[in-house]
Formats: sequence, structure tokens, C-alpha cells
Amino acid sequence: MIKIDAKDHEQLVEAYGRYKEYHNLYGTITISEEQDQEIRNKASELQGTYDYYKILIHELERCIGSYHMAKNSLKSKIYSPARKMSTIKKNQK
Repeated sequence: MIKIDAKDHEQLVEAYGRYKEYHNLYGTITISEEQDQEIRNKASELQGTYDYYKILIHELERCIGSYHMAKNSLKSKIYSPARKMSTIKKNQK
């Protein structure tokens, strides 16, 4: 069994409280098949949108990573002679 800390316990109790409130408000209500189908369609649209944005975020993170690699590589190529010159000047003093 996994041990949880007080913060996790509070979050679980809070989630259970929200679920209990939801059940008390809507637990006895039944919906028609048309309403159920409409809800399922909207949920599938939301899932598609979520997946699309998840892919976009992954691509953005990949581009940011390649940008930082290129930036650092370029910086080391540009400033390498300057660093060598400043090191030589310090050694000559």
C-alpha cells in the first residue's frame, strides 16, 4: 500500500466531497438517449480538440528544444575566438 501525505489526503477528501455533492444534485436525474448522444458527441469533439492541442504543444516543445540547441551551438561558434582572446590577454598580464 502506498503511503500518502496530508496534502494528498486533503485533495482526496475534497474530490470525494465534490463527487458526493454532484451525486446529491444529479444522482437521481435520468436523461434521454438523445441528450446522452449529444453529450457523447460533444465529449468526443472535446477529446479531439484536446488531442490536437496536445500534439501542438509537443511540437512546440520539440521546436523550442532544437532552437536552444542551435542557439547554444551558434553562441559557442561565434564567441569561441573572443573567449580565447580574452584568456590570452589575462594570461599575458
